[in-house]
Amino acid sequence: MRDLNKKTKFAKKSKAQINMFLFNSEKLQPFDVILVRFPGDPLSEDIRKKCHSQFSHAIIYIGDNSFIEGNVPVVGLFSTHRYHFKDLENVRVIRLKEEHRSNFDLLKAEEFLRSLSYCDYNLRQLAGIYNRSLSTDVIDLFHAEKRWVSGIVCTSMVTLPYYIGGIDISTNNEPYYAHFGYIENSHFFEEVTNEVFIEEEREILNNYDYLSMCETGSLLEKQSEAVRELNTLVKKVFAELETNIAEYEIFGLTRASLWFNNWEDVFRVLPFLFETEKGKEIDQRVYDTIISTGYNNLWFEEVHSHHQTFFPLHHLQIAVAHRGLVQSLQHYQFHIKALEKSYERASKNEDTVFQNFTVCPCKSNHVLLDMYNCYADILRSTITQYQEICKNYDALVNSH
Repeated sequence: MRDLNKKTKFAKKSKAQINMFLFNSEKLQPFDVILVRFPGDPLSEDIRKKCHSQFSHAIIYIGDNSFIEGNVPVVGLFSTHRYHFKDLENVRVIRLKEEHRSNFDLLKAEEFLRSLSYCDYNLRQLAGIYNRSLSTDVIDLFHAEKRWVSGIVCTSMVTLPYYIGGIDISTNNEPYYAHFGYIENSHFFEEVTNEVFIEEEREILNNYDYLSMCETGSLLEKQSEAVRELNTLVKKVFAELETNIAEYEIFGLTRASLWFNNWEDVFRVLPFLFETEKGKEIDQRVYDTIISTGYNNLWFEEVHSHHQTFFPLHHLQIAVAHRGLVQSLQHYQFHIKALEKSYERASKNEDTVFQNFTVCPCKSNHVLLDMYNCYADILRSTITQYQEICKNYDALVNSH
């Protein structure tokens, strides 16, 4: 388990080279599980002891250089650039064995896992797992509707999606109670640690050792902070509505409507209340928080902080003109596949928000619609650039 709110100061270091282990995206496979321990961290040691495991944190690779990882306060999406290790002593990567893959529905598992993005990452959930005391309503809803509405911890982020995909790590239809001991010792997995890492020499000041738990100032940390505020707001709103539920039942609102997973659950409630004063007040509060946290502009920072990725034609032309480094054709072909999947997801999000906006034309829906629309446009432009480069690679590279 990992807490991004834990502050660790960077020590002053001279600029030097050091060997670091990084993930090789060509070797990773979707739903590989990364297990980590943090030596000397009391919470990590306590979890390992209680679970009879060597590890206390889990991360899942979902493809396209992307990982889903839970950090207090929310579950987030991260890229391979986040994960630098000085050695492999405290990390292990496990993979579903080939003989079990025919029983695993990867698409169903991925869809469920992505539904946990921005979910409330709540370490108090550990007590419910250890004591086997999770809410029966939550468990019944999971089995009936394949939906999780309670706080999440990193073991559940592994065991619940795998269960939805057809692999029961708990072996007794209770994936929400399976912990690190189950995962580490499961007969479903094999270790592939040495296969998925590469060792590279990097400058210390330009890199981040994952185990140090230092803040990096990355886009995804900013995203987590924004979602933390949005989650806090919506939980407060739901508590207000539940206190006065009798007043809103006439509009079709029920207590079940107020089960909280993440802040986007508010868009399930707003259509009932939007024409009321309370509904308009909620919409304004959500909209104000989206704007004040800058959540709607984080995609813009992502694009311009990874300029070479999103504007490859521009940078290729500069490299050719100045006889700089030109990437291989395979490099550009690889990015097309990854970006096409990102575009597919962005377009799907845009369509979903558009449908919601049509039913409930509120300000908070509107600003999200603009965000997804702009991001999808940029991705479409980027893919076109990569396709142009691949189509005319030899001519472009030899143009000077």
